[in-house]
Amino acid sequence: MRSEDTWRKEAEEFLAVAGQFSLGHLDTEQSHPATAQLSVDALTLLSKQ
Repeated sequence: MRSEDTWRKEAEEFLAVAGQFSLGHLDTEQSHPATAQLSVDALTLLSKQ
């Protein structure tokens, strides 16, 4: 089992390079207009049941 210090160190190491994994500027990583609000629509429909 890993110690809290180990988890913290790994998290800090990841956060130091996390920007390299941010691909939101690519068209293929953008929300599709037809599904952008899908979670909101689903919650709305479920709350009406």
